[in-house]
Amino acid sequence: MLFLLILALFNLFSNNQAGVASQSVNYSEFIDAVDRGEVSQAVIDGENVRYVGADGKTYSTIVPGDAAVTSTLISKGVVVKAERQEQSAFGAILTMLLPVLVLVGLWFFMMNRMQGG
Repeated sequence: MLFLLILALFNLFSNNQAGVASQSVNYSEFIDAVDRGEVSQAVIDGENVRYVGADGKTYSTIVPGDAAVTSTLISKGVVVKAERQEQSAFGAILTMLLPVLVLVGLWFFMMNRMQGG
């Protein structure tokens, strides 16, 4: 049971984009960089946006539900790529099984306590 909990936590906190090191910036800085023409390309993954700045570094920000961001990027000549948010198969299975395993474990614990043993 502890092993499953450790795996669940590892999966929860592991980042699927391990090969991409990016500096986190706030949304205002991202919009300012777009307006100044300092963004050459952007990758939109759900609410996350990774982009390459004028200095060649990769930055990331979270877009607060703003659908106009894509049209703004395209109008400024930024190459926009969209990626599908994916969950690993292990994560999907663990998400389904973990609550069941916790309930079964709790049930066994309660039954054991009721028998006095």
